[in-house]
Amino acid sequence: MYKKSFKIKVFSVANMYEPGTFTEEMSKIKTKGIVAFMYEIDSINSYKIFESIFFLNIQRIAEYLDGEIRTADQKLLDGIFLQAIREKLRS
Repeated sequence: MYKKSFKIKVFSVANMYEPGTFTEEMSKIKTKGIVAFMYEIDSINSYKIFESIFFLNIQRIAEYLDGEIRTADQKLLDGIFLQAIREKLRS
């Protein structure tokens, strides 16, 4: 049986400041923040995708840039908020 594969956006990264895009070569970019988000996908694997790909890589980026991971309301991401995300994705 032939299996069709669909390409869907699962993650995006944007410059936190106008224009929101990365218009220069990445090595030349200077910004005070980037925004990363995972699209809501209807999949039983959302939790696994978040844990093993998205959040893992966001942590790596933050470490590499000596940055912090913050929530949409600019608070530092803590265990309580992270657990709420995990529970939402599992439901």
